Amino acid sequence: MKTISFILTITSSVFYSSSSNAQWGGYANQSINNPFCNVPTYIVMNEPRNAGINLDFRGNYYITVSRKLSYNRSNLNAMLAHECGHVQAGHGRHGYNPFQIKSQELQADCTAARTLKRNRDYAGLNALKEFVGSCGNMPSGHPSYPTCNERLRAINSCS
Repeated sequence: MKTISFILTITSSVFYSSSSNAQWGGYANQSINNPFCNVPTYIVMNEPRNAGINLDFRGNYYITVSRKLSYNRSNLNAMLAHECGHVQAGHGRHGYNPFQIKSQELQADCTAARTLKRNRDYAGLNALKEFVGSCGNMPSGHPSYPTCNERLRAINSCS
């Protein structure tokens, strides 16, 4: 299985919203409906992460998802549910704290698993497990991230 890291990054970039797309980094981005939380969500060409939550200059959340991961609905739903888990928990509101990453990622995974199961999106739930990967007891991303086994346990216990 391939490992894809979810990175919580707070971006204070210029983000202009319009009815159908937004400008971020000079590229036109596609605004999409997010079925898991009421947060503006965009598919972006130049997203260096797979997906992430961001704060605009007013402190409002928006979610960005890499275009390359948007072609498969199950993958997209897994991403959106996870990022909405961060939003629902208020992650990132008080700055970036590397000592909280592990608990925040596990909390977002758990929220995503519950949401996907509640919506009977079993393909999305399986995609979430695939994104976590199969790295065993190694960190699933940045060294302060939970291990793949920890994340899979959280997803399985919450779903």
